[in-house]
Amino acid sequence: MNRSILDVAVMYRQKKIFDNVKEKNLPMARMRQGVDKSGNTLLHHVADMNKNSGVTKPGPALQLQEELKWFERVKEEIPPHYVPLLNKDGMTARECFENSLRDATETSTKMDQGNSSVLFNCSCTCCYCCLCCRLYCARRF
Repeated sequence: MNRSILDVAVMYRQKKIFDNVKEKNLPMARMRQGVDKSGNTLLHHVADMNKNSGVTKPGPALQLQEELKWFERVKEEIPPHYVPLLNKDGMTARECFENSLRDATETSTKMDQGNSSVLFNCSCTCCYCCLCCRLYCARRF
């Protein structure tokens, strides 16, 4: 596979490498304009969240927000005529990204529902403990 350092930095969410490549006087035009064998541009690579090992935000909601910012940041770097390109699946980068976000949103919703039930159980347990302590103290004194 012929991938530039910019492709790899985008796929694996390596923001420092991305910034360093932008700062250097490298032939950015050639790196930004690459389309791989699957018809994917740099923006299509942003949509592939399976390679995102560099999670920096706690919680799924903040992580989704960071993904959206990353998409917009990469979108600014590529030529505008690459944004509407379709890959071999017939999808634009935005459509791929929205599909990935939909899957991630469903996962985060399930996690939030699980967390809320745990928090509810914890709050009930705390109330029960406070009530028991109060009853114990009332009997004792």
